[in-house]
Amino acid sequence: AVRQVRASRRFADYFFISAPLIAMAFAATGAALSMLLADMLQRVDVVRIIATFLTRYLAGNPALPLILQLVDGVVKQNEAAAKRKLYALAIGSVFTIELGPLLTALLLAGRIGGSYAGDVAMMASTSQVDLLKVLGVGPTAWTFLPALLAAALAAPLLSLLGTAVALLMGAVVGGGGGFDMISPDEYWREMRPLLLERPEGQHLLKFAPLVNVYRSLGFMLCTMGISQLCSRSRRRLQPRHVPLVITSAVVLSCLAILFLDWGFSQLFVRLDGGEPLG
Repeated sequence: AVRQVRASRRFADYFFISAPLIAMAFAATGAALSMLLADMLQRVDVVRIIATFLTRYLAGNPALPLILQLVDGVVKQNEAAAKRKLYALAIGSVFTIELGPLLTALLLAGRIGGSYAGDVAMMASTSQVDLLKVLGVGPTAWTFLPALLAAALAAPLLSLLGTAVALLMGAVVGGGGGFDMISPDEYWREMRPLLLERPEGQHLLKFAPLVNVYRSLGFMLCTMGISQLCSRSRRRLQPRHVPLVITSAVVLSCLAILFLDWGFSQLFVRLDGGEPLG
């Protein structure tokens, strides 16, 4: 019961205090990335690109003017719809699969990992850990397990929260509040298959919402493990060592998250894909 209370308090600390930071960070990132993507798509002249390739490879062909005229009509008729679909799918995929869990993990490496490492290091430097042993209480069960449980619950929820905020900013920027490129109704309609419908034949581990959850969970378990090791690495810890413990935990956690993200990306691209997007 005591462990559950401690885990609940940790969860309230980790989730509710971190939520504004996550929301604001993803609002800014979502808006910036959406503006860059919308601006790029509006500037790209697909007809000109195709015409350049055709002119290069069909130079001297008497049918070239007719082909260019046909391409001009077909592409212009479908270019706007294709760009709208590409915008929605790109924003949804990038944030749900990659940036959502990664940005959340890097922010929480300092907010949760550094905080936990500092708490335990201060306990060790003031002999509180030794007191727990004298009282017959395991330090790991008292400090690490409740914090690990709370962090493992908070991280995926915060990642989903941040992703939702970023996707909402994509709708705002792409719609009337920004580039007037895609209506909110069409944006969410294009986003729905990615977020709510797993295509037949797609590997379960490539389903975007599940990718978001297991990546954020893996990053947080890595962060907490490193924070625990850093906080207990010195036998005779002094209060003056606490800042170094916090810094080490945060830096090593961020480096480990980046390496782990590479591993998750390798796993994702090597799994069977199922139906193509769009």
